[in-house]
Amino acid sequence: MRKVLGVVIILAAIVSCKSGGDSKKELSTEPIAMEIGIEGMSCNGCVATVESSVKQIGDGITSVKVNLEKKNALIEYVPAKVDATKIKEAIELNGYKVSLPDSQ
Repeated sequence: MRKVLGVVIILAAIVSCKSGGDSKKELSTEPIAMEIGIEGMSCNGCVATVESSVKQIGDGITSVKVNLEKKNALIEYVPAKVDATKIKEAIELNGYKVSLPDSQ
């Protein structure tokens, strides 16, 4: 029984390798823009905090523009280097609530 189970596991690994491993689509190495909603900003200090928290992510962030009046931010990033969830978490660590677009 163990020998049969081992063969099944090996065959599953071979099939997985030949099919590319997992079914995730390849992430873009080109920057994309994402507009997010941010609740809790009340002053220019908040704007600076949000911008700083996103820029501190570093590699993969190409641009951050926060709008206090509209309570949002336009962020350009490289999906192959950083994902939208990481951006959201960086902002929320400072006490703000972030709404990502449905496609993210």
